[in-house]
Amino acid sequence: MKCPRCGGSLVLSPESTVTITFYDCPSCPWHFAQEPGQGLHDRWLSPLSIALYSQIFQKHPDQTAEANAKALLSQRPDMIAAILDEIDQEIESPTQRVSEIHDFKYANEDSLRIHLKLLSVALRRILWERSGTYHEGRRQL
Repeated sequence: MKCPRCGGSLVLSPESTVTITFYDCPSCPWHFAQEPGQGLHDRWLSPLSIALYSQIFQKHPDQTAEANAKALLSQRPDMIAAILDEIDQEIESPTQRVSEIHDFKYANEDSLRIHLKLLSVALRRILWERSGTYHEGRRQL
């Protein structure tokens, strides 16, 4: 099996169980998981898994991006750059069903992808607002 990130060969992780198989890529820092009957997806603690964690029980994740952005900026400021990079990459060139990353109560792929797009916009807007200075009534970088 090939790594969807770099194309290297994935190696079966000894942490695999009967209900979930884990893979590591020796060529890049990515780790993946796969449950029976599902596709390969990012393993827990990847930037996308952290970005989507708060959406596990959300019926309408396409309506919660602003709140999630504020929570991530407060709780995981160290991950924001990686989260934004991974969202951009996944939206531009999808490599997985993001609805399989967690055991979502309402696993709607389209709503979760919309959430990721809106989350990216909200994070960038908040970061821009925080970093800018006022100049003639508008924020300037």
